[in-house]
This record gives sequence, structure tokens and C-alpha cells, in this order.
Amino acid sequence: MCPRFPAILALSLVLALLRLGPAWADCNQACLNSCRVTTPGSTYWACVMSCGRNNCKKPTVSYGSIAYGAQSRAYGFSNQFADTAKADQFALGKCAQHGDDCKIVASFLNKCAAVAAPDGGDAFVTAEAPSGEAAQSKALQDCEAKGKGSCAIQVWSCALP
Repeated sequence: MCPRFPAILALSLVLALLRLGPAWADCNQACLNSCRVTTPGSTYWACVMSCGRNNCKKPTVSYGSIAYGAQSRAYGFSNQFADTAKADQFALGKCAQHGDDCKIVASFLNKCAAVAAPDGGDAFVTAEAPSGEAAQSKALQDCEAKGKGSCAIQVWSCALP
């Protein structure tokens, strides 16, 4: 076996865990821990992959939120959460690290959202769509339609299963 194979496999697993979300990652972390204790040597990774495949199902729903502070322009976002409350809490926590006027401005399920704002002032618009590109485009279009000047995307996020 190639000496770099375990490192490459580990990196691939970590990237997959990050993409598939917290609940799936928790399940696979349990597999990592379980296999480390019970399976020595080169069969460790086979154990991990088998455990994950048999016990850790990819989520079918994904909740996300965007928290935004209109005056501070602070933001926080979340994605890949199992429920709205946890997604909101995470996004608010991230936003609050940078501003004290944060509020949830978008909560979404299995789609994307974006916030656009004009230069200056505290006006902003949100938009949701099936893709990040579409959400951003719609937010910019809606913002500029309000006639408040040139608009820019402040934050966007996707919560896709």
C-alpha cells in the first residue's frame, strides 16, 4: 500500500464530513472513534468506511439562516443544520461577534439565500433561490429596483442536502 494512502483517505473523509454537515459528521466521528478502539492496522480505514456507509445516512433536509446587522453590516450564516432553531442560533452567534444589531433576516430549507444592500444607510433586501448564484442575482436585482443606489451582496449561503 502506498505510504500516503491513509493520509489521502483521511483528508478525503474530512472534506466529505465538512460538506455533508454536523449530524453526518458526528456519526462518522463515532465511527472513527469506534474503529480506532476495535480495529488495528490497515483494516482501520475499511472499518471506518463500512461503519459510515452502514450507519451514517446523508441528511435529506438542510436548514440554513442568515443573521444581519443593517447598521453595523455584520453578518453570520449557517447551513447544513437539522432544524431552524439551531441554524438561527449559530448564525446569530457568528453575527454577534462583529455587531450588536444582528437579527435573523433569512431562514431557509434546502435552498440558498442572499442579502444585498446599497452603499450607505441601513436598507437591505433578502432573496432565496435554488442556487447561490440565483439568490445573489435576485437580491441584487431587488435591491437596485428599490432605487437606493448601487447595491452589493453582503452575505449569501446555501443549505442543500
